[in-house]
Amino acid sequence: MQKIIEKGVCFVVFLLFSTLCFAEYKTPPTLPYPTIDYSKLNNADIVKKGEYLAKAGDCIACHTNTDQEGAPVFAGGLGINTPFGVFYTPNISPDKKTGIGNWSDADFIKAMREGLNPHNENYFPVFPYLYFNKVSDEDLLAIKAYLFSIPAVEYTPPKNSVGWPFSVRFLQWGWKMMFFYPDSGPFKENPRYSKQWNRGAYLVKGLGHCSMCHTPLNPFGAPKTAYYLGGGVVDNFPAPNITSVGLKDFSAEQVKNVFLQDQMLGGGKIEGPMLDVNHNSLRYLSQEDLDAIVFYLKTVKSKPLPKPKVSSGAGLGKGIYETYCAACHASGAAGAPVVGDQAAWAPRIKIGMDALYHNAINGINAMPAKGTCTSCTDQEIQAAVQYMVKTSEAGSEAEVNVPVSMPAPTVNLENGKKIYTETCSTCHTKGQLGAPKLGDKAAWAPLIKQNMDVLFAHTLSGYNNMPVKGGCQTCQNSDIMDAVVYMVQQSKQGGDYLLW
Repeated sequence: MQKIIEKGVCFVVFLLFSTLCFAEYKTPPTLPYPTIDYSKLNNADIVKKGEYLAKAGDCIACHTNTDQEGAPVFAGGLGINTPFGVFYTPNISPDKKTGIGNWSDADFIKAMREGLNPHNENYFPVFPYLYFNKVSDEDLLAIKAYLFSIPAVEYTPPKNSVGWPFSVRFLQWGWKMMFFYPDSGPFKENPRYSKQWNRGAYLVKGLGHCSMCHTPLNPFGAPKTAYYLGGGVVDNFPAPNITSVGLKDFSAEQVKNVFLQDQMLGGGKIEGPMLDVNHNSLRYLSQEDLDAIVFYLKTVKSKPLPKPKVSSGAGLGKGIYETYCAACHASGAAGAPVVGDQAAWAPRIKIGMDALYHNAINGINAMPAKGTCTSCTDQEIQAAVQYMVKTSEAGSEAEVNVPVSMPAPTVNLENGKKIYTETCSTCHTKGQLGAPKLGDKAAWAPLIKQNMDVLFAHTLSGYNNMPVKGGCQTCQNSDIMDAVVYMVQQSKQGGDYLLW
């Protein structure tokens, strides 16, 4: 009976933890860190160190309500939506009434090291104490010193809106006993490796909590350590393999450009949760620490994720698709064409299978090389492409199961209007360089008739007199697509293109 209860407890925690991987994602803005007058502090060096470490841990991202414009940073209140309700992040400003202003050093270390609040109640696993557990006491207290130096904000976040039994903190003990405590404790340097390697391992395993997204979970929500950093899916975006296998074809500078220039390995721009990590965390790290992270990652060896046990032919392609490709191609996440959507696939099929093979194997736009399956052979990827094409080409009667936990992407017309006003209007308001005027239905009709995918492709890649992305250097692919849909909606003769 005890084992059954323990498994039930673990399953509850897994459901809570795994919802992070399938929630609908909205890229938050880059957040402003508080300005601190270090000349007025007696412990300026410690606070400066703490600020750096807090940025390395990306604490600001979860503890700021980015759903509310102008919300104070570190005051909490960000709602994390799950199928079981909403979890709200706590206030970690130094306010003594609603924040952590009354916490002792021991309270702070206990929270970060053991996942316990000052009343010895378990935190829910959306808080990555599993990784912060690796951080040294010295660094944890530096972070505390920084948080106690930022402006105090009196704000009480809403209470979690979660039903029983998912709201019971006591149930977390079973999961901790099985998956947390056996490997808990601060990071210990490995004397067989260099200082640079150990620094990189310390940042990746601890404050960086890279494994939270880049390592797959077991059925109980704990990381599968055998596949450490071997790849995963979070918020409907692929988190690629970042071990030595996944990075073997790329230089250290190319990997650093992922962090500093939002440049995806294999081409395209970073989108989704990693963009948030780059802008609120990694861009603040020193070159030495970035070099150490990359140096460490390029030495990591772990088991390749198991491939589906299928024989050959169509069965192989379907197996690879369902294991790796469906994460995006069943829902349209990250701009991927949905398998079975003939209109979306028609222009892609038209360019030829060789081009599709090349894009799938080498990566394109938001899709990483081989769709994160670094252990897949080129032939296996080709088989998956063949399956997707056959299922999506005109005349196909194949049925595609779309996971209900992966919502289809939505168009942000407000963002599209903003991008249009800031960039596209330069030519589309007066028709300069042959651009069709916004609202000119006759001029837009033949363009819309070509298919929306063609409009997206032309705008993203550049066409005739129009530069790549319409000349917008800072726009993500999703921004450009929002702008295209906005212009089409304002200039169409009929129909509704919001589903694009």
